[in-house]
Amino acid sequence: FNQNLARQPMEKWLGRDAEKSTQHREQISHVLNSAMQVLQNAVFLIDSTAGPWTYGYVYPRSQHKTKNKEGKYMIFLCPLWFKSKLSVKVETLTHEATHHATAYTN
Repeated sequence: FNQNLARQPMEKWLGRDAEKSTQHREQISHVLNSAMQVLQNAVFLIDSTAGPWTYGYVYPRSQHKTKNKEGKYMIFLCPLWFKSKLSVKVETLTHEATHHATAYTN
């Protein structure tokens, strides 16, 4: 935000002048900080039975599939994720992490 690098993506996804909105900036910071916290405390599991168009998934509010016994967030990765280019892998991990607490995005 401080270097004005977020303007174009924010306008694309949130509309003109979104970068100037304190509310938008705070929400984006909250979601990205949440994703970072999840990824720093995650375990990655392989689901080789997932459908051909699924990169990964999580169970953000499950009693038994949100965190493992060690308290790490569980992120399930599928065969398509392993076949993807690096940018898609990063997008998928970020996307899935935002579904977990505290962001709980849909």
